[in-house]
Amino acid sequence: MTLSKDKIDSFIKADIYRVLSKGFSYPDEKNISEMKSIIEELFSYTHLDGSIYHFLEGVLSSIEIGEIQKEYSRLFLKGTIPTCESSYNLSFDVIPNVSAFYTAFGLTPKSGESPDSLPYELEFVSILSLKTVLAQNQDDKDITKDAYEKFLNEHLVEFVKRFSDKVEEAEPNLFYKTIAEFLKNLVEGEIRECA
Repeated sequence: MTLSKDKIDSFIKADIYRVLSKGFSYPDEKNISEMKSIIEELFSYTHLDGSIYHFLEGVLSSIEIGEIQKEYSRLFLKGTIPTCESSYNLSFDVIPNVSAFYTAFGLTPKSGESPDSLPYELEFVSILSLKTVLAQNQDDKDITKDAYEKFLNEHLVEFVKRFSDKVEEAEPNLFYKTIAEFLKNLVEGEIRECA
């Protein structure tokens, strides 16, 4: 079975969001290993856009687990840069709204983790990208695509902009500089495409 370019692009987008989700999760051996594996798989796609390849190459070449763990601690664990949307959007309904999106698609956040954390939200849009490709009919595809666009607009666009700006201001190491810039460019590109 040959996949259309649209379907391949959706698979690529889903994998990219997974890479970014892993990249902003705590950099333990498992997350780093999974991230490397996804990036290597992405390199095998002939449809991979040149700018995406450039970012992925930058991420892969800057992975040094000890350095990334120290930098993750400096940037995110010591309270300098929050990784939850509710820290940037002071509305009381952020967590219930995000949770409603997850519930609508049969997902529940892991116990002990905030549903509005950046890794969680990126994992969710990765799943929506996959669900769009795997939809059984046009109605399911339209519902999933609409949810993806709404989630981007209501949750990720402002959050990612503010978060990425804070990361940039902190003068991070190459890994976090690259991955934050990649995230910002991806979300901005998706918003332009959805408009």
